[in-house]
Amino acid sequence: MSKARVQIRQEVFGCETKVVAASGPCPTLCGSSCRRPAIRQNLEADPDWKNGQYTTQPRLHLLDCVHALVLTTPEHVASSTPVKEFEKFFAEQVEDGSFDGNDSVRQTQAILTQDIAASFGGFLERAAAIVHMPALIVINRQDHLVNPTTSIQFAKLLKTQVLELDSNCGHRAHRCEQAKIGQAVNDFLQQ
Repeated sequence: MSKARVQIRQEVFGCETKVVAASGPCPTLCGSSCRRPAIRQNLEADPDWKNGQYTTQPRLHLLDCVHALVLTTPEHVASSTPVKEFEKFFAEQVEDGSFDGNDSVRQTQAILTQDIAASFGGFLERAAAIVHMPALIVINRQDHLVNPTTSIQFAKLLKTQVLELDSNCGHRAHRCEQAKIGQAVNDFLQQ
């Protein structure tokens, strides 16, 4: 977080600022940054996307298929979906249609520019040196969309708290681990 953002938050709230961060502070690892362009390429290859020039929400089968494969883990699918119902499960994921193509493209572009270390020559150590507030970093070791390694490194540099989940819900751990995350955030904010 830049000094200007910290200053603005301190002025707006008039009190000590605390930070709760989920996912990664920067896409420096290929595990995160390499998947996003692959998702975007799948989207752009889908004939229903029409180069983003659609007037009604297209059924983006390729995008939905990719999301079905990376938003949770194979273990989550195996434990929550009987083999006999897998085809139905997969069809529901693909037919969901909850991912807007243009929104997905813009999210990918935004995420790939959110590199907290970029203004510091790519050095997390330099970025961490300007953070002077308590922080809680929430990660999931089983997130197949956002690699948690950089977040763990950043938390170590900050010498701050980490809520380390190991949830087979993958990138959707916030849904499966609501109680655990809520309690950790509440405890952190009460400190």
